[in-house]
Amino acid sequence: MQRRRLISILLILILVLSGCGKEEKAVKKGKTREPAESSGQKIEPTRKVTPTPEPTPEPVELTMWCTSTEYDSTRWAYESAIKEMREKYPDIIFRWEAVQIEDYRVKLKYAAAGDSLPDIFFSWPCYYIENLIEDGKVYCLDDHYEAYADLIPITMCRNSMYNGHKYGIPLSMNVVALYADMTVLNEAGFTEIPKTLEDFYKCCDSIKALGKTPFGVANGPYDTWCVTEVLEPIIQRCVGGKAYDDILRGRATWDNEDVAAAVDIFQTMQDRGYFEAHEDIGNDEVKYEFMNHSYGFYMNGTWNCADFANAYQAADWVQIGSFPVVNPEKSQGIEMIGGPSDTLCVSASSEHPDVAAEYAYELARILNRYLYLSGCGLPSWKIDYNVNEEINPLTQEAARMVAEAGYLNMFLDTAVISEDVEVYYKSVGDIQYDKIDGATFIEQMKNGVVDDPGKRGARDLQGREIVLYDYYTNPDTWDIPNDLYQENFFDMLHKAESKYNFKFTRTSDSMYGAEYTEYVALSIMENNPAGDLILLDNRWVGALLSSGYLLDVSNVSTVDWNDDKWNKAALDVMRINGGLYGFAAGTEARTGVFFNKTLFQTLGVDTDLPYDLQKEGKWNWDEFLTLCARLTVDRDNDGVIDVYGVVGQDWVVAYAAMQSNGTFVITKDEKGLLKLNADDPEVVRALQFVHTLHEKGYFMPTDKNSKYWTWDWFRTAFDNGEAAMRIDEEFISNSLFDSDMDFGFVCFPYGPAAGKTVSIVREDIIVVPNCEKTRNYADDILFAYDIYTDVPPAYLTDDERWMEPYEEKNLFYLIDDRALDETIRKMVVDCPGYMYPACLIPGFDDRSYVWAGELEDGKTAQEILDAYSGEWEGQTEAFNNKFR
Repeated sequence: MQRRRLISILLILILVLSGCGKEEKAVKKGKTREPAESSGQKIEPTRKVTPTPEPTPEPVELTMWCTSTEYDSTRWAYESAIKEMREKYPDIIFRWEAVQIEDYRVKLKYAAAGDSLPDIFFSWPCYYIENLIEDGKVYCLDDHYEAYADLIPITMCRNSMYNGHKYGIPLSMNVVALYADMTVLNEAGFTEIPKTLEDFYKCCDSIKALGKTPFGVANGPYDTWCVTEVLEPIIQRCVGGKAYDDILRGRATWDNEDVAAAVDIFQTMQDRGYFEAHEDIGNDEVKYEFMNHSYGFYMNGTWNCADFANAYQAADWVQIGSFPVVNPEKSQGIEMIGGPSDTLCVSASSEHPDVAAEYAYELARILNRYLYLSGCGLPSWKIDYNVNEEINPLTQEAARMVAEAGYLNMFLDTAVISEDVEVYYKSVGDIQYDKIDGATFIEQMKNGVVDDPGKRGARDLQGREIVLYDYYTNPDTWDIPNDLYQENFFDMLHKAESKYNFKFTRTSDSMYGAEYTEYVALSIMENNPAGDLILLDNRWVGALLSSGYLLDVSNVSTVDWNDDKWNKAALDVMRINGGLYGFAAGTEARTGVFFNKTLFQTLGVDTDLPYDLQKEGKWNWDEFLTLCARLTVDRDNDGVIDVYGVVGQDWVVAYAAMQSNGTFVITKDEKGLLKLNADDPEVVRALQFVHTLHEKGYFMPTDKNSKYWTWDWFRTAFDNGEAAMRIDEEFISNSLFDSDMDFGFVCFPYGPAAGKTVSIVREDIIVVPNCEKTRNYADDILFAYDIYTDVPPAYLTDDERWMEPYEEKNLFYLIDDRALDETIRKMVVDCPGYMYPACLIPGFDDRSYVWAGELEDGKTAQEILDAYSGEWEGQTEAFNNKFR
């Protein structure tokens, strides 16, 4: 949820600064955003920063770490503030380093463990900073705060206090606000945002009477955080800020009748039809509909203020407020959810902690101003400078409300430990669908109920080591986290290992192909399997399966194979006559079309055309053929083609053509047995599509006498600009990032039978060896693997659930953010997936190198199918005889 909020903030800032009038994602990590125009006014220091109590011949050197990297929206603010500080304090040598947020927590964690923290460092408040404080890594700032007490309200400091002492300096903040469309409210007979719950209900009922929905709330699988933006303010208004803070900090329990009342109020609003809860569109779309007067209210963060006031010219009809008072005895005036989430701390191991503390306070004060000017957050310091004329009215009003707030409670997912966040999000989902009431919510929060009863109860694996064997893992480094996601993941795994008394390990002997499968088969035969779980390229499954070396895990009691985390297409392939012989967790982006944007421009083709066709649902075979025709050219008119429309590997293209048409030459019957599908006209159409690419001369031909002389010659040809598009697997993008090519990436175009984009599934398959050793404890093996495939709690409801493996590279954004946001998302989230069952037949894939290549040699689809159908029918029958 944290990155979701950050991405939303970045989106809004770009829209505001560019003056966009429509909803679009404009954040590109490859571009630095320009700050709002500033008056140039600088801040005079409130007190002099003295390098040391006694001047010394050598100047003091201070270091700082933060997350404001080159492409971060806060970069301008940091650079401006640090420049100003260096001018004012030339006797202090100040060096700073910015680290990507994905890696920063890991870097900070290990630096703290080794007492090598910088003098000043950026941190997050609440639970995160408390860990560092408890470990003695953070310098207490009580003595230094007094000089700034009139500039930093104590409300702003609470999130970084521990046992009454101050350990962090707030930078900027955001809070949840209630936005009202006054054109809708006026039509409903209200001239202001209701101040009491009773009036609020009347207003919502009046809006409903107009045929409109009072609230727009996104609550799809990645937008549960939007629901919490409504629920948490209601809890705060029922319980009161101080009592709610005690609950979040663990000083009080969730056993509070006012919490139950808040949940019941939320469900009452839901039952009365006040929410239009969307499961199929995200928060950005809901916000867009609010701007189109579809709802009376929208409740979300104050990072939306600039967007509403500037990008949509809506300042005249959008008003900002807070959720009305519910329990005036507990919560009066203004209380809000949110607060300072960015903090500067001083290391307890600093050689000059007092100097660092003074410098950090001054830097934070100046930085607070620049962050406000750039629209990156509300002031956490009192505004003692004239900047309001540069800030939009809604943001000014939000800042005023915060300044007058009696209490600010941090977002729950920031304030509490990760285990409680997992419980909370699961419980919020239950509230959404009326599965629990307020009293049950309290019980779940008190008792840590996350899993459904019986799914993962008490179990002792008796110290067993569960080994996953594959062909690529480095056994020495696989469990060392190298980014924030992995840090969260391994924390989760290690807690489970301790709780259930087991150890999970990955290992490899760096073998591949036939050598790998032969070794695996021999180890199973000898009842000493290479691993308790073995990862197979799907092309290797057939030989081991037909030899009886894969265990049927359909009846294992410790795994719910209906869980969404299991790849459905892979399960469908590996289910055979009631048995289940393999599985895969998640979906990996696979076959798509890379395109060379430089060549597109040279040939007069819009570089966004493939993306736009894909977005409009028109990226089909016909459009692809048309595009290939435009991109296949003889540029020097010598009668020889200089640039081909497309290039690729024969069998990959043939498989993708069939899968993109929703079919395959070998399919499965209702029992999961194989059947020949060669007479399906849609198979013929798919292979004929590939034949047409060759026949028309759009597909670069394989030249055995070419200068490349390698199986992957087509990749080199594309890299050298001899083809405008390349059909290949997503993972090869790493090699393109090393080149100077400006490229894009879209899904494989869909066929007429499918009628829409499909995800071409070619997953690695996880199997359990079928031998006495593993049969005896298969339940324990899969119990451990089920845990290993869990998503860390912090990512359960965020796009990072699917995005992390691709954003980790941090390269798609640098090249083209549409590849990640549109193409990769379609491949791993949005589109139905198809996997070819022929991988179950030993040797089928090797033969495909032959028959697929014959399409280039001039044979038609029907000729190939006629030639090979007899062989394929014999193979399917031989396979089925083993499983009937």
